[in-house]
Amino acid sequence: MSFIAVLRISEKRHRLLIIKSRLLKSIVVDEAVVEDGSDALKETLREKGARYPLQGVIILFPFYHTISDFFTLPLKRSSDIARAVPFKMEDTLPLPLEEYLFGFRVIDRTEEGSRVIAAALSRAKAEEYFSLAEEAGVRVISLRPYFTEVAGYFQRKYISSERHSCLLYRESEYLQIACFKEKRLSELKRAKALEILLRDLPHDADFYIPTGMETALEQPRRVPIDEREVLTKAPTGSPLSIEFLPRPLVAEATITKVATVLLALAIVIHLLSGLLPYWRFHLALRDTEQRLSTLEQKALPLLDDSERFRRVSGQLKELTAVRERTFKGVVILRELTERVPLDAWLQYLKYEGDRVEIRGYAGDALETLKSLQGSAIFAEMKLLSPIVTRDEGEQFNIRLKVKR
Repeated sequence: MSFIAVLRISEKRHRLLIIKSRLLKSIVVDEAVVEDGSDALKETLREKGARYPLQGVIILFPFYHTISDFFTLPLKRSSDIARAVPFKMEDTLPLPLEEYLFGFRVIDRTEEGSRVIAAALSRAKAEEYFSLAEEAGVRVISLRPYFTEVAGYFQRKYISSERHSCLLYRESEYLQIACFKEKRLSELKRAKALEILLRDLPHDADFYIPTGMETALEQPRRVPIDEREVLTKAPTGSPLSIEFLPRPLVAEATITKVATVLLALAIVIHLLSGLLPYWRFHLALRDTEQRLSTLEQKALPLLDDSERFRRVSGQLKELTAVRERTFKGVVILRELTERVPLDAWLQYLKYEGDRVEIRGYAGDALETLKSLQGSAIFAEMKLLSPIVTRDEGEQFNIRLKVKR
């Protein structure tokens, strides 16, 4: 049974939900509201962690702790976008890049590239959240701004036309606005003054505010924003979730665990597929050697024909060569298993003479090559084709020479 904690952090009032994850829906099994005070919050989280076998905690923090920006990049792969975002935001940040964690969400993809909303969170603030969870004995499995979850909830539930629609939302003393044009996010910003937020926005836009919120806007449309429902949907994420951890969501973390188990199982099967034939050949060879030894002992006193004796010796040498070749194959297989990184896998393996050819995928093919260069049984290695980046990773094709 899997339980996840979802914690919304705000200025003076924090809300904690314990959610039981199921295949089709999530169920709230426990919840608590904690007033200002990190000690009380840690104690509540520690108490819930002791009562339920928590997989971890999803922390939703105030959006005003981030610096955000919209831009278009001539890139489509998420890994390439993740590398480009910090340098694209560098001019808007007051501190060096290493002082921030970065997150992003692709809003739209075109032939030219990707429209992206990106955000930076100071590492110092992130460390506060990590320390809070660590001291409560719970692992952080996701770190995201709360307002983007609300904006995604609003988009999914209330945007049904192509008109320009904007949601105005308050967190503490900050006003935040998310605008949608043709059902896609077009603005996401915050300010303390309403006139600053409304600057450059179209006058004919439809403005929405949560039920019960006070505003100076003229005749806005009021819609219920159910905080509990927003938090309940957090484990699956919203269309606008911006993740600040390398492993985005609980579901993805679970997939990673399953993939790790499957990879370990594949390695065991791979090893057994090599060892079982070896032991079969080894036992057959030992039996053959015993028979040959018996025949040789009986034949030596009787055989005067040196040719027959040479033939028997030649057969024995051939069988010995088979044994050595089989054993060397197992050694090569074991060396590859130890040297190839865990995020790499082989699709093709060929061993002939003193040559070994491997082909497969890795997160970093050059790192795989460097790892193999440290081997004690391979004399040299060569890339047979350029490294190609595909969806599965970096494809490599390497030839190795076995030391004699």
